[in-house]
Amino acid sequence: MLADWISIDIPWWAIVLGFFGLVFWPLTIAAAITGLAAWRIPALAVRIVFGVALVLWLTSAFVNLMSIGSTIVDNIRIHNRHYTPGAIGDTTLLADTAIDGILCSRAGVVHTDFLGKLDQCTLARPQLVRGVPCTGLVNFTNGVQCVLSSDFPRFGYVWRAATQVRDSGDGTIWFQIGANAPSMTVLGSPLLPDSEVTYQEGKLLSITFVDHPLHYGSCTFDQIIGDDGRLEAQCDGNQRATLPATALRARQDGP
Repeated sequence: MLADWISIDIPWWAIVLGFFGLVFWPLTIAAAITGLAAWRIPALAVRIVFGVALVLWLTSAFVNLMSIGSTIVDNIRIHNRHYTPGAIGDTTLLADTAIDGILCSRAGVVHTDFLGKLDQCTLARPQLVRGVPCTGLVNFTNGVQCVLSSDFPRFGYVWRAATQVRDSGDGTIWFQIGANAPSMTVLGSPLLPDSEVTYQEGKLLSITFVDHPLHYGSCTFDQIIGDDGRLEAQCDGNQRATLPATALRARQDGP
């Protein structure tokens, strides 16, 4: 039985929105009839009924425009079985389950957003998620965010396992360094844990050194800004210093 595989907690607002999405045509007919009556019978009570019908119809139209109603009744495949009414809310899996091509673990709660799309789950095993090698909890709110399960070559450097990564899908990729430093070095020093690196459209946007400022000449800085191919160190006192192009290098000796 399907209940042997999953249990579903559907929030009340999802049920209400789903109802509005399903009764669009009855509300359309009701709004048309009451609108005609209000036009022919100029009575306050008739106009109030028409106003209520119109508000309900507009709500239903909005829900359908956002594809919420249709998403709620869409089928999702779980272990090659179809599940119809539970596409929104928190789902507790009773077995490791493939959802939208992602193998989610029964050990964590699966969350789907108000459109019924997979928003978050704990992976049953390390796997490639939209081109990113992920492990543990994966969040899809803004692209893909997870912890790297293995080396991830990108932008001329190798980002190591245990690094947090967020690929927004719009060209912006953010890394937060974990216990294993990437191959990138800054002025000969490896990136320390909690350092953050952001790329946009394939170009370095910034490097932030959390609690570990670096020094270049008289400049003490905790951030590097990529400025049209140049590297600008954000010094104390809101000053900037231009770093040489060789400030960033890729180590060739592994992690």
